[in-house]
Amino acid sequence: RTDILPLDQAIATGAMALKGRREFRFEGRAEHFDPAAFMKTTPGDLNFAFVTSGTLGDGIAGEAQLEIAPSRYAGQAASGRVAIAGDKRRIASADVQLAIGEARVSAKGSFGRVGDAMDVSLHAPNLAPLAKPFGIVLAGRLDADARLTGTFQSPAGRVSLAGSNLLLPSNIQVKELTLKGEAGTEPDSPIDASLQARGISGAVESVVATLKGTRLAHRLEANAQLTRDNGLKLALQGGLDARARTLSWNGRLEAFALEGRGAFTLAAAAPLALSATRVELGDATLRGEWGEAHLAVTRWTPTSLDLKGSSAGIQVQNLARSLRVGNVPSSSLLVAGDWDIHAAESFDGTVSLKRVSGDLRIGEPPLPLGLQALEVRMDASRGRAKVVANVLGDRIGRLQGEGTGLILNRNGAWTFAADAPVSAKVSADIPDLAAIAPWLGPEARAGGRLVANVIVSGTGADPRVAGEARVQDLALREPQSGFELEQGQVAVRLDGKALTIERFTASTPWHPSDAARAKLAGVALPKAGTLVAEGAIDLAARTGTIRITATQVPVTQLQRRFLAMSGEAQLQATADGVLATGAFKADAGWFGALESPAPSVADDVVVVRAAQPAPSLAKARQKEALRIDARFALGDNVYFEGRGLDTRLTGELHIVGDPLAGVRGTGTIRTLGGTYKGYGQRLAIERGVLQFSGPIDNPQLNVLALRKGLPVEAGVEVAGSVARPRVRLVSSPDVPEPEKLTWLVLGRGPSELGPGDASVLVAAAASILGKGDGTDFGKKLGFDEVRIGRANSNSVLGVLPQSTVAGRTGTASAAEVVSVGKRLGKDVHLSYEQGLADAEGALKITYTVSQKFQVLLRAGFLPGLDAVYRWTFP
Repeated sequence: RTDILPLDQAIATGAMALKGRREFRFEGRAEHFDPAAFMKTTPGDLNFAFVTSGTLGDGIAGEAQLEIAPSRYAGQAASGRVAIAGDKRRIASADVQLAIGEARVSAKGSFGRVGDAMDVSLHAPNLAPLAKPFGIVLAGRLDADARLTGTFQSPAGRVSLAGSNLLLPSNIQVKELTLKGEAGTEPDSPIDASLQARGISGAVESVVATLKGTRLAHRLEANAQLTRDNGLKLALQGGLDARARTLSWNGRLEAFALEGRGAFTLAAAAPLALSATRVELGDATLRGEWGEAHLAVTRWTPTSLDLKGSSAGIQVQNLARSLRVGNVPSSSLLVAGDWDIHAAESFDGTVSLKRVSGDLRIGEPPLPLGLQALEVRMDASRGRAKVVANVLGDRIGRLQGEGTGLILNRNGAWTFAADAPVSAKVSADIPDLAAIAPWLGPEARAGGRLVANVIVSGTGADPRVAGEARVQDLALREPQSGFELEQGQVAVRLDGKALTIERFTASTPWHPSDAARAKLAGVALPKAGTLVAEGAIDLAARTGTIRITATQVPVTQLQRRFLAMSGEAQLQATADGVLATGAFKADAGWFGALESPAPSVADDVVVVRAAQPAPSLAKARQKEALRIDARFALGDNVYFEGRGLDTRLTGELHIVGDPLAGVRGTGTIRTLGGTYKGYGQRLAIERGVLQFSGPIDNPQLNVLALRKGLPVEAGVEVAGSVARPRVRLVSSPDVPEPEKLTWLVLGRGPSELGPGDASVLVAAAASILGKGDGTDFGKKLGFDEVRIGRANSNSVLGVLPQSTVAGRTGTASAAEVVSVGKRLGKDVHLSYEQGLADAEGALKITYTVSQKFQVLLRAGFLPGLDAVYRWTFP
């Protein structure tokens, strides 16, 4: 006896004897044994004893016994026993009782010889703990009972299985699964099995399969509901081969059909052979909405794959529907093809496709390519594959290419070897780029001729690309901004991983609207500006610089706005992202705002779209960081007109920051003269300043507009920020607030008001407050309500008679008033009314005794106490 493993508290002892090197016996025990110390497996704390003995002749034969005392494994309680005897041809006896957590596994009997029988059962509320020690990913509930008879070459017996919420290897999910089956051992023994499954990996709604007959002659039928509109049907007729040394099946594929969109069916029954070492389908033809395909040879073995066939015409769009391939361009393309592939130790064969008719529609919106010819051919010999492609279309011109690479078998799949040499040549000649205009948006324009030649060398993992692309007479109009190019000349060269702009020059025509021309009547307007760019970028190191020079370039020219600028910009790529710097000055500009703002969704409306969530800010910044450092000067010819404002703008602005994290601005934009039309009057702008010192969308405001030429020059002053503006009435000389409003709106003092002037003042006051009822304005000041209107409509008692037996409940007149109110509790309300056209004011406290009885206390004009009771008549 010897100590084998003195590791911490784990101790294993045993005895081993060899006789003639053919017989052995080994006994041992272990306490606090952790299998993870020996191999990459689940940790545990096991206590067990074992005995094994047998012979080492033609394979190992003998018996083994294992007793597991109460232990822990994979975080679960574990116990049980295993006693098994036999050889590679037969399990002579088995007695297994294991428990891991709530899972129970048992097996008792023998298997492998005629007359043997073994009963096996499994009860697992959760498969995960049971499968984890073996490195298998399983989950869900599974209950199974089986009685196994027959031999390894010809198994038989019965089985019953039920599972739910299953997660199987290869991430296959099954919501519900039921299997029942029974088969005898004799050739003419009956076979009867049924399978039902639902919710398979989100791709199959349900599957129902039945197997009936005998071992030598039976029929398998299966119906799978893929989607609500698509179903797949399969029927096999045949039997097990009693003479085969391994489990083999021979018969016919009787039916194979897809129903619904992309439907197809098997034209006639085809021979089919199935075994662990060979799957072969005989001559077969599939016909469907997409056309017809002749499968002359379809054969698989563990070491080879042979495919041979042809098609006179396949409709690409419908074939994609049949195969459930997503993201396929809209197509009426019909192609013919043939294939002859032999993949064994190396990949050999040919594949060719040729357009018969139809077209492809790609992009958004989908545009037809106007295909006239499409040919693709691949030839492979000893793994070295060559692909030749030729495409000709009305819109895309001519595209030609050829390339070579090595195809190897990696982990059971044939793929291009990334570490092998590759070579390719691609040329393109697109006579007119007008075809891409719709992709830029409605009313976009494009033009010019593109000629490109590219050569690829190196390896698949590290390709080296060299070539050039040239565009002549480039024309472009982007409809969102109105930016235009014409007479463009572009030359781009790619050498390895370096992209160089050898030449980029273009003319930028001036097309200001009639309203812009009228405002810029005193400015000399050129016919066009110029745009020039040059530079280089190393795509591997992500470094380089592109310089852009703009001379009188209209960056936007639409019906309601125009802006032309001159200056220089530089895009510098670094390992951390892209830095955009520049300095520009406006040559001319006009911005004409709409008379009223465009319709928009209310602030309390949240729109949730059926789309994937946007990537987090941190991830987006890591992917491609962009930093901006640019200066803008407005010059002397920039005007704004609209929303009552008519003025010239000047000033400078310095913008710095990351568009994703937020852009900050510093500088000042000023108005020079001009007027503001508001409250039915034209006010002179005395001061108009936007002061930027923080977020670009929230500058500080300093605006003063007055009605000039009156004894009292009244107007409006706006201060604060765009997010929190503060508006107040001002006048020179300073007068009380009601007088400021009357001088601003009516041009005369309160003593000169006429009978209809009060309503005009109400509308003006409401406009200054921001909304008709002043609700938002009042909340900012801490009031529950701010109202403007007639006094008798603002009583908290509702619409009541002005005269009662106790006195008057309203003010002395039905004058227009401003009323502010605050609820002091559930039943007490405080309000104050001030007349707009007189000095009358009143403080009111209302106490609601019940729904129909209220008490009103007034102070100020006509003070008093009212008790009001309300009757409602049907």
